[in-house]
Amino acid sequence: MTSTRYRIGVDMDDVICNTHASLIGWAEQEFGLSLGDRADEPIETLLTSSQNAAMAEMLNEGSIFRHLAPMDDAVEVLAELYRAHDIFIVTAAMEHPGSLRHKFAWVGEHLPFFDPLRLVFCGHKHVVNVDYLIDDTPHHFERLDGRGLLYDAPKNRRENRYDRVRNWQDISHFFAGALA
Repeated sequence: MTSTRYRIGVDMDDVICNTHASLIGWAEQEFGLSLGDRADEPIETLLTSSQNAAMAEMLNEGSIFRHLAPMDDAVEVLAELYRAHDIFIVTAAMEHPGSLRHKFAWVGEHLPFFDPLRLVFCGHKHVVNVDYLIDDTPHHFERLDGRGLLYDAPKNRRENRYDRVRNWQDISHFFAGALA
């Protein structure tokens, strides 16, 4: 790790947690769809407008957020970064207020080393004072004072304004100086 101690904000959905895979599984079960061969596409493009409305209702209820799987290597790399930097989980939970308690419980279960006082539930992420924000949604970088690192996801594949990380190993290498 580098000797510089950074303030790093990390998004939850589709960065720490594999939300997209859970939504694909939910849609397959809920609507009897077979989406496996199209799972690398944005979920919203795979559903009808009424199915998207049902998904929005389910997300607003929030319990799905309690049962998401961590992304590969996320827990291990976060623990490594946590020792070397000031890490904050920054999640736009206000988009789905029913998710708040479920996300809080998820962090407690999967990231027991994480100080809950570093968990930021917000709407606009530019309000956080971080050197870096790792997120899969590029609009969160637009008014950010720090540097955005775009976590690769089906919904952002055409975005090219920001540095991209494909996985948690890329993040580990970035902060070790390999990608900087």
